[in-house]
Amino acid sequence: MPARSTSQALTNTRDAGDEGNRTMKATLLALALLAMGEGTIARAATPAFFARRDYPDDTLSYVQVADTNGDGIPDVIANGGTGITVLLGNGNGTFRPGPPSMSGIRAPMDFVTADLNGDGVVDLVMSGGLNGESVPSGIGVALGNGDGTFQPVVFYQAGTDTLIGGVVLGDFNGDGILDAATPGESGLWLFPGEGGGVFGSPSLIPFSGSTESSLRIAAGYLTGDGDLDVVVTTATGFAVLLGNGNGTFQAPQYFTSPGYPAELAVADMNMDGKQDIVADFESYNRPGLLEIYLGNGAGGFSQPTYVNLPDGGAYVIGDVSGDGIPDIVNGYGYILFGKGNATFDPPVYYPTDSSLLGPGNPVLADLRNNGLTDIVVQGSLAVSVLLAEGKGKFEDGIWAPVSGAFACGAPGDFTGNGKPDLAMLTTEGITILLGTGNGTAPYSTGSSIALSGAGCPLAADLTRNGIEDLLVPQQSTILSYLGSGVGTFTLKGSTVFPSAITGWTLGDFNRDGYPDIATNSFYIAYGNGDGTFQTPVSLWTNPPNCEFPGIAAGDLNNDGWSDLVVTCYATNSIYVLINNQHGGFTQSSISLSDGPWDVVLAEVTGSGNLDMLVSTESLPTIYVYLGNGEGGFTLAQQIPFLNGPAAYAVADVNGDGKPDILQLNPDSVAVFLGAGSGTFATTPFYLGTGPSPGQVITQALHGQSPTAGIPDIVLPDASGGVRVLLNQTK
Repeated sequence: MPARSTSQALTNTRDAGDEGNRTMKATLLALALLAMGEGTIARAATPAFFARRDYPDDTLSYVQVADTNGDGIPDVIANGGTGITVLLGNGNGTFRPGPPSMSGIRAPMDFVTADLNGDGVVDLVMSGGLNGESVPSGIGVALGNGDGTFQPVVFYQAGTDTLIGGVVLGDFNGDGILDAATPGESGLWLFPGEGGGVFGSPSLIPFSGSTESSLRIAAGYLTGDGDLDVVVTTATGFAVLLGNGNGTFQAPQYFTSPGYPAELAVADMNMDGKQDIVADFESYNRPGLLEIYLGNGAGGFSQPTYVNLPDGGAYVIGDVSGDGIPDIVNGYGYILFGKGNATFDPPVYYPTDSSLLGPGNPVLADLRNNGLTDIVVQGSLAVSVLLAEGKGKFEDGIWAPVSGAFACGAPGDFTGNGKPDLAMLTTEGITILLGTGNGTAPYSTGSSIALSGAGCPLAADLTRNGIEDLLVPQQSTILSYLGSGVGTFTLKGSTVFPSAITGWTLGDFNRDGYPDIATNSFYIAYGNGDGTFQTPVSLWTNPPNCEFPGIAAGDLNNDGWSDLVVTCYATNSIYVLINNQHGGFTQSSISLSDGPWDVVLAEVTGSGNLDMLVSTESLPTIYVYLGNGEGGFTLAQQIPFLNGPAAYAVADVNGDGKPDILQLNPDSVAVFLGAGSGTFATTPFYLGTGPSPGQVITQALHGQSPTAGIPDIVLPDASGGVRVLLNQTK
C-alpha cells in the first residue's frame, strides 16, 4: 500500500506546495441513511455537473419509476424494510425528497407499480414477508393517494410458505382485471384480481424443483395465442408454464442449467416477433454469464447461446441507445448494446453506487420526457441516476484511462501553459497527464517516472524558478524530481527519514522561500533551494505515543511563518503546532469525543484567517473550526456524513464565492454547499464517481478561468484511471 501524503487544500494558499493528496484508510461502515436535517443556512445555488447523481436510500430497497403525484413527471419509488419512500422528480432528471409512507412490508422481495383501481393514481404490489423473513409471506397492496404517499398495506397470505420471490402483474384469467403471480417454496401462487385494488384467495400451481431458491419470475406471451405465460426459476434451472387464459397453466417445461438460478427476463432478443428467455444462472466459475433461449413462438426454445454480462446481478432489457434494438443493463452499470440478432457488442461500463454491498435492481425510464431512456439503479447506499445523452451515452463524467493507476495524484501545471496537469501514482511509478483544456478529453498521456513502491506524490516549485517539480515518497525516503517545464522530470535527490512516510506535507518552516517537508512522525527536512533537502530533524521532543494520520501546514497566526496541525487518533486530539521562528514549535491541543483522522486547512469565512476542517472515523463527522488568526480555533459546526474516514477538499464549486466541502464516499462525492460564514448545508447532494476513488482534487480543466470559482472535480481511481466531473454551472 503506497504511503499516504497529506497537505492543505487552501482556497487562498499561503504556503509552498499545491493542494496535498490524501489516501485515506478505508473503513466502510454498513450504515443506512443518517438522520440529516437541513442546515440553518440559506440554501445556495446547486451547481450542475456532467456526472451521475446519487440519492441516499435504504440499503434493502427495490426501486421502480412512476408518477406518484400527478404532475406528469416520473418519480422514483423505493420499497425497503422501513417503508416506502419517494423521490419526487423535478422534470430535469434530478429529484427531491418526497413524503414517506410507513406502509411497506418488512421483508420485501420485489414490487411493481400499476393503477389497480382505475383512479388514475399509481398503486403498488409488493411481495415478501409481512413481519420479516418468516411467516406470513405473500403480497401486499398499497394504494396510492396521488400525492406521493401510499395507504397502509393490505396483505394477502400465500399459504404457509415462509419465503416469497418476485411478483408480476397481468391478466392471467381473461377477465380484464390485473392478477398477481409470485413463486414460493410450494410453487406458483396466483392471486386473482377482483377490481378496485382487491385480490382474491390465491390458487397454487405446483412445479417440480420449487424451493426457497426458486424465487425469480418473468411473464410474457411466449406462444402468440394471447394468453399470458410465466417463467420461474427452479433449484436446477427454470420452468416454463404456458397459460390457458383462464388462470390455469399447462404442464411445466423444465430447462436445466449448471449454475445458481438468479435472474429471469422475457423479451424479443432477435427481433423476429417471438419472445425469448434470458436467464442468469451464476456459478463460481462463470459469474455474469447470461443464457439466451430463442423462442419459436409455439412455446418451444432453442439451446442456449451465451453472453458475458460482467458481475451479473439484476438486469433489465430495453432500448437504451434509441436504435430500436433491445439492450441489456445490469445494476453495476454494464450495458450490452444489442445487434438485433441476440448478439451484443462488448460491454460498456457506467459505474453505479455498488462497491459497498453491491447494487439492487435497475430500471429504465424517460425521466425528462425528452424521448431518451435514462437508467435508475438501487445501489449499495443510494439510488444512482444516469441521464441519457442519446445514442447509448450517459452523463457519468469523463474517464481518462491510466495503466496501473492508483487512487491518488498531484495536481500542477508542469508545462507552464496554464492548463492544469496531473501526476498520477501507478503500480509502475508516476504517469504525467497533461491538461488539454478540452472538457471531452481533459488529459493526454505524457512522460512517466519508473519507480517501485512509490506513494502519493506532491508538486511544488522547489527551486523558485517558476517550474513545478515533484516529490515522491518511497517507504522511508522522499525522492525529489526537478521539472523541465515541458512535462518531464529528472531525479535530483533523495531524503531518508527515520521511519516510513505515512503522512506528510509541505511548508516554508524557516521562511527562506523554499519548500520544506514535514512528516506526521514529527520530522522536518529543510529545503536547500536546489531540489535537495537537509537531513531531517525532530520538530517535537517526546510527542504523544499514537498514530498521527493527518497533517497539514499553513500560517495559522498570520506572522508569515508556516505552522502545523496534526491529528492523533489514539488520544482523540488535534495538535496545533505554532512556529516559534527559531526552529521549534509551541504546542496546544483540542480534544474531541471521537478519533480525528484527516485535516484540511482552508479559509472558509473570508476573514483572511485559516480555518480547520477535521474528519473523524467511528462517528463519521467533519468538524469545522474557525481560526482567530492567532493560532486559536473555535468549533463552528459538526457535519455528519455517510461513510468514513474519507478524503475531502474545500473549493467553491457553484461560483458564489463561498467555499464548499467535497467529501469522498466509496462511490460518490458529497457536496456540502458553504454559506461563507464558516457553516455549511448539512444535507449535501451527491455526485457519482468511478468504482474505486481515493482522492478529491479540483482543477479548471475545460478552458474556464482558474479564478472563475467553478472548478471541475478530479477523482483518481484505483480501477485504472481518473474520472473527471465537468462543472457545467453557469
